[in-house]
Amino acid sequence: MLDGRPRISAVAWVIGAASCLGAAEAPAPLSPVEDTALVDEHRWVEAVSRRRQRVETAPQAVVVLDERDLTGTPAITLPDRLRYIAGIDVYQARHGQFDVGMRGYDGLLNNRVLVVVDGREFKQEEFGSVIWRGTIDLSDIERVEIIKGPSAVGYGANAFGGVIAIRGRGPSRTHQVHALAALGTPLHQEVDASARGPLGPILYYKVGAGATRLGDLPAVDSGLGHVPDPHTGDSGDADLVARRAHATLGARMPFDHRLEARYEWHDVRHWEFVDDLDAGSNDTRFRDDDVIASLEGPVLHLRHLHHRSDKVYQTQKTVFVPSEAFRYTQAGFINRQDNTRAQIDAISASTGSLSVGGEYDRWRSRSNLWGRGGIYRDRSTWTQVDTTNRALFAEAQYRMLADAIATGGVRYDRHSEFGGYLSPRVALNVAPDTDSFVLLSYSSGYRLPTPIESRISEYYFASDPDLGAETIHAVGLDWQGRFWRDDLALGAALFYNQSNRQIWLTPLSEAEMAANYNAWLASGPDPERPPGPFFIYRNLDNPADVIGAEVSERWRLPELPISLWSNATWQHYRRRHDIVYRSAGFADPISGGTIFRFDRSIGRDVDAPPEWKATVGATYDDDDIFGGLAARFVSPRRVFSFGNSFFNLGDPIEVQTIPAYAALDASIGYAFGPRRSRFVRASVLDVFDSGHYESFRARRSTLIATREQQYTSEIGRQMTLQVGLTF
Repeated sequence: MLDGRPRISAVAWVIGAASCLGAAEAPAPLSPVEDTALVDEHRWVEAVSRRRQRVETAPQAVVVLDERDLTGTPAITLPDRLRYIAGIDVYQARHGQFDVGMRGYDGLLNNRVLVVVDGREFKQEEFGSVIWRGTIDLSDIERVEIIKGPSAVGYGANAFGGVIAIRGRGPSRTHQVHALAALGTPLHQEVDASARGPLGPILYYKVGAGATRLGDLPAVDSGLGHVPDPHTGDSGDADLVARRAHATLGARMPFDHRLEARYEWHDVRHWEFVDDLDAGSNDTRFRDDDVIASLEGPVLHLRHLHHRSDKVYQTQKTVFVPSEAFRYTQAGFINRQDNTRAQIDAISASTGSLSVGGEYDRWRSRSNLWGRGGIYRDRSTWTQVDTTNRALFAEAQYRMLADAIATGGVRYDRHSEFGGYLSPRVALNVAPDTDSFVLLSYSSGYRLPTPIESRISEYYFASDPDLGAETIHAVGLDWQGRFWRDDLALGAALFYNQSNRQIWLTPLSEAEMAANYNAWLASGPDPERPPGPFFIYRNLDNPADVIGAEVSERWRLPELPISLWSNATWQHYRRRHDIVYRSAGFADPISGGTIFRFDRSIGRDVDAPPEWKATVGATYDDDDIFGGLAARFVSPRRVFSFGNSFFNLGDPIEVQTIPAYAALDASIGYAFGPRRSRFVRASVLDVFDSGHYESFRARRSTLIATREQQYTSEIGRQMTLQVGLTF
């Protein structure tokens, strides 16, 4: 499943090649609405067009993982399982912080990949990123669908690099309990359980709960002890402490529709993470409450979400210095969201399908960060933000020939703050036989500025009043084939995309910096008042081009319970121009010198993904005994750290090369129930303990100078014992 640059001749090549491949066997008619009830779990998908269809008719490249895929490899967490997929980059910054990117777009707190759980967005609103640990109901995951490339037609804003759709278990006509428990080192304690079943002939239920505790990983440490103070956070030795619960009551309706009401609760006591706005890790606490009402079926999809969130964000400096109180960020957030989405699918088995719908979203937030002069402990000083987004969308699939389907879709969004965005998608699927297909596609998308980028008024930072969305256009050419009675599966892809208007922190003019600084001095200076801003979030007029290729294979050895698999990714990311940080600085009346004077080019490829990535693995599954091996290689990449750069002193402006690394993962398990319904398995990630960093590695001298304890963590051997039960 690969994306590539389209040319007019490519369409003819695809159709011609498909005709040749199909010469030996007459193709069955390719239908976008073919019944999927008896199709292999890996050959149907729901997330791409938000309705069920066969993979070979989906208008974008997609990878499907089922439950056995999630337990058959050494990976324990979902992000670690995504490491084994071509075109996906995974970086672990801390024990509880992963950043997942797709086809060129990644980075710390990555907000260019959208994650949805049962169709609803799953993220922390302020940064737009995903908390991958402690907040996902592990025992309830039935399948994961990964859509590669911009997916704005189906999901609107922020489906920029792609979508990862997590699907929970559906209703059951028998009572079932699913449970997972894990114990590992470094400290990893997790338990999660869910139950589902009927409440008579019409009603059904699903309930679940879980808890996670993760300890700190090894890291560069300042060695400074933490002095407790109300102005600083302190997560101690815990990297993540979280609890969660959910409950669903549903009713089966006529015409295969289901009516459901669902409640979800997340309580994160501590989440230690890095955001690169400072030189150390931060501590966040929050509670989320979601109420969802939905009506789902083959024709109508209707859902309303009400979301409530209360959060506290604090820096974790080791000691409080009153004269520098402005360096100790404390922020509170009270967020409310209402989202309503409707989609109608009109289908015809002979010609195709048409989906139309609309979406309305309102987001409200109060915080001391959204306005100058906000005080964390005085909520009367907090600023209210209230935004809305309205959208209409439509997508049609038409069977042109017996073996070819064309797709055309478009979505228009109108945001109250950032204006209107039109997002088209077109695709041609050609399936010369039942075992192979080719996909030629074009899609587009955009990423709205996060509230931090568009609203922050704190210390160094401000937002450009004209800040707008990042945009992306992508084309792809994908091929998949199955051979030898499905024992061999092959895939290949080419992809190209171009993004523009990326949002970066850039320096204000010297005159603006000096004016802001002198105004602060004139205030006393007031240590509670930030001396800036000196930097501003703005859109860059500097397009980034990504071209890449993916290959993958999976071979189930004849008459043996062994499968061999491998994949490789090459991606070349370059901006049109260097990113340059340049300022002549201004005179500091206190020191008599010049501050904020710097001149540094950080290059065209900074924060690009690794150019090469490859994975080779094997799985063994012989009823009772199962296990896996995975050897992975990731090439070097260059990263820039704003939070670790001393702009006021002019040096250093921190750009670092993350070295290449190789790691071997292994697992062995024993199943004592049918279809692996009860199992125990031991997993070791990075068997030989490579001890590498996947994000910027802090200097101890910087941590000491800024009174921080840690930044990112060293990623090495992680051992876990996991038990799964279904009864």
